[in-house]
Amino acid sequence: IDWKLEFKNPATAKKYTLTLPSDMRSDNQKKIYKNYSFEFTPPVLSYFPSDSNETIKIVKTSDEVHMLTFDITNDASNTIGVYHNENLVGKVNTSGKGGYSLDLTEYLSSYKESEEITLTLKSERADTKETIFFEEFKNANNSVSIGKRSEAETSHTPDGTPALKVNRFKTVTEHPTEEFYSYPTAAFWCDSIIKDTALTKDDMGRKFKISLRVFDTVSRYIAVELNHCTSMENSIADYNRTCYNFITKENEWMEISFDYTAYEYMYEEVENHRKTLSISCFGRGVKDTPIYFTDIKVTEEISSPNIEKIGLLTFKKKETILPDGKSEIYCAKSPWSK
Repeated sequence: IDWKLEFKNPATAKKYTLTLPSDMRSDNQKKIYKNYSFEFTPPVLSYFPSDSNETIKIVKTSDEVHMLTFDITNDASNTIGVYHNENLVGKVNTSGKGGYSLDLTEYLSSYKESEEITLTLKSERADTKETIFFEEFKNANNSVSIGKRSEAETSHTPDGTPALKVNRFKTVTEHPTEEFYSYPTAAFWCDSIIKDTALTKDDMGRKFKISLRVFDTVSRYIAVELNHCTSMENSIADYNRTCYNFITKENEWMEISFDYTAYEYMYEEVENHRKTLSISCFGRGVKDTPIYFTDIKVTEEISSPNIEKIGLLTFKKKETILPDGKSEIYCAKSPWSK
């Protein structure tokens, strides 16, 4: 069931009762077992004046959860640090326009009831464009791994540009005369292109641009993707698979680029994200129809964000919007468990 409740004045913090009738049907037309009702109190959201974008004051209470919220109104990406008396309270990575939040509850727990606390928000990183990864194939010691059915080497394009030359794709053993596959064959992949180690919760929200150049000697389909698997051994994945399909043109260069944002965790079990860039092509059998790849690059552009609409979201620690045990969806191993 996909639904949303909107409250015109959530600051009143009234109690509500939500009832799901037994004749409510899901997409597959199945009804719920019986009427179900539960009570809840919406969180209270208090906004600070528009001129308080840098410094805000919070009155701490012991029995409430405090969430700092703010909006970014431009496409800037940066890390926003929240400070109290020059001490870092927490950081939030931003990736353009949208709403962001930081849980202050644990930090505020050491302060007295009703104590007034002043917080300051500021950008952590100066404006810059940083190259995270770059492979231009100027020597044989490159950072790619060749697919098991791919014949490739460090070489040059017809115009002399250093590149990885994929000469051909081996035919599969069970179909030795096949010359054109109906599925893409892995040409090569690059491990950990965004970070030498896996992305962790400290990286969540960062935005990266991934790009490469392709020169083909025949028109064909290619697939460019970031893997979705984090740990094959434990069947744990981050479930964000980024895949793009392209059609190359004979004897022409193609520029490919796309953005990737390290999104917030879907499940606590996923502790890191090791992103690998992989390139697949529809094979051409034993025919000599090489394809060239070069200038594989990952960049991160840091720019100053416009912070507006700073607010404080508060609600009782023991209250939940959905009833306990009725909304938990978790993934231990495939298939899904509910």
